[in-house]
This record gives sequence, C-alpha cells and structure tokens, in this order.
Amino acid sequence: MKHSWYSIFLDRVQHSQPLQVIDSEIMISSTRVELVEFVLGELLPLLPKKLPDNDHNFTCVIEYSHTANVLFPDVFDDFKESDGKDISSAELGDAVLYCLNTELLIIQKDVGSFYHDSQGNFLILVDSDTLIFSEGKRLNIQGLLNLMISEVLLLTGKLLVHAGGVGDGEHCFLWTGQSGSGKTTQTLSMVSKGFDFYGDDQIIVGQGKDKMWYAWPFWRAIKVSRDSLQNFDDPRLLSKDVPEVGGKVVINDIERALKTQKPGCGKIAAINLIVAKETGILEELNLTTAFERISPCFLHAFQPTTLMHTMEELMDLLSAVPVRAVSWDMLDNVVGDG
Repeated sequence: MKHSWYSIFLDRVQHSQPLQVIDSEIMISSTRVELVEFVLGELLPLLPKKLPDNDHNFTCVIEYSHTANVLFPDVFDDFKESDGKDISSAELGDAVLYCLNTELLIIQKDVGSFYHDSQGNFLILVDSDTLIFSEGKRLNIQGLLNLMISEVLLLTGKLLVHAGGVGDGEHCFLWTGQSGSGKTTQTLSMVSKGFDFYGDDQIIVGQGKDKMWYAWPFWRAIKVSRDSLQNFDDPRLLSKDVPEVGGKVVINDIERALKTQKPGCGKIAAINLIVAKETGILEELNLTTAFERISPCFLHAFQPTTLMHTMEELMDLLSAVPVRAVSWDMLDNVVGDG
C-alpha cells in the first residue's frame, strides 16, 4: 500500500514522461520539468533498445529534497526511528540503508534519497537545487537511479549483475570477478577485436519467453586509467578536460569512444570468472562451486526481502549456462568459445 505522503507527491506532479526498460515502463514524474529531463538524460544512454510491448508498469517521483520537506515535513520519519545500516561504496558514496517490512530507503549524505515500496512505486529526492554536480557526485546520483533500474529488473524476473559482456551478433560472453580483476580491460580488448560492447561493469540478464538466458547491454560510464586511453582511437579522449574520478578517466559517450552501436539482446553462451594473481587456470565449474565463487562478485542486493529471490534466479542462470574459471594467461583460449 502506498504511503499517504507518496500519494501527495504523485498528486502534485505536473510533468511526466515514460521510460522503457526492456519490457517495462517507468513513468518518471515531478513538479519540475528539469528533473524529469535529468532522469531521462542519465538513463536513456544506458538502457537497451526498446521492445514494442510493455508487460509491467511502475511509477517514479523525483523531487528536490527541500520540495519534499515542504510537501511532507515528516517524510521518512518512520524509517529513521528504526535501525539503519551504514554502507559505503564507489557507486553510492556514504549512505545509510533502512529496511521496514518490504520497503527500502537509502539516504546518501549530501546527495539524496531513494525509496521503494516493493510494489513498483519509487521516490528519489535530490539534495541540491542545481543539476550541475561534480563528476563524483553525479556518479553517486546515477547510483540512485541505477538502484531503481535494478529493482525494476528484479521485479520483472531479471538481474543487473556485476560483469563485463561482449557479443558476436548472436551470443553474449560475460566476464566477472572481484574488483580489479580486469573485467574492463578484457571487455575493451575484445571490443577492439570486433565484438559488440554490452558493458564493462554491469550487464542485464534474464530469461526469455523460450526459457533461455539472455543478456542486454547496460552502457554505464566507463572508468579507465589514463594509460588505458591509448587503446582508443579518438584523440579527444586524451584531453586533460576529460573528467576523472578517483584517478580514473570517465567516458560517458561510449558510442563515439568505441565507435560502436548498442547491440540487441544476445543468448548467454558462457560466464567466465577471471582469476587474478594465478596462472594456468582454465576449468569448468560445477554448479555448487560456480555459485560459491560467482555470487560474491556477481550480485548486489540491498534488500533482505528480495535476497532469496535473487539467489534463486542466479541458481537458475548458473544451471543453464557454462561457468569457467580462467586466469589471465589463458584468456585467449576462451575468446569466442561458447
């Protein structure tokens, strides 16, 4: 059931535009047109190509935090009376996580808030009056928007997973591993050899109507070291004006940088777990081992009420798709091998 304050926000919106996420539609609404345009501008470049039909519908209200406080000063008070969990990540920054029954609230310090009631209603509050952010804070706000996409996908039987992915026009090959294992390097290396780019850090996966597992592209910004830019043909990427976060260059215009177009969905042929700091490893993993080794680096689940469902989806995927552990010296032996 919607909170009374959510209905108040929804009644006040003056601007709405639909955003399609594969077979789902999210109605993005606000009292401020620039906030609607901001969400669409941030998410449209990331998302896969549209499908003709919508099977699921969701709503998202986005407002400035001060507007929310005027409309409903006590918003989130019931959450704040419960115990929150401090979390910190490169994607979200410093934040506090609250779970109340099946509802989820994440409050990011000096950035904004994300609320989801698990029934398809979202509220995103942005702390600043301006949409001109530092690159770091912009990535944190993108993290809030990505949370919404992740929850929508989960509610429609799909997962947003930590993996790089490339395709050959029909099949998709996923690369996963712990942070720093080389997903981005391997993915970009394969794209330079002619493979389609699905993403270097996050990919959408899910079952099709034929019960086979597919991947969809998720083109979030690429973050690479400045030395790695030498692999790109566009000299403008070598400019000192290209933004940096945490010592890495942020590439937002992926189509220009990689000289490629966004692919359609591809049948997942294999999941490759990159094993760092070891050599001579190329082995197919059984289901139990694959689950134990893939799940820590593949998944991100903030809401305990959906964690079991997420694990079940992952087990289904690993049961249907070959999973291999591969060290860096053996990567050339699995390229394009489905």
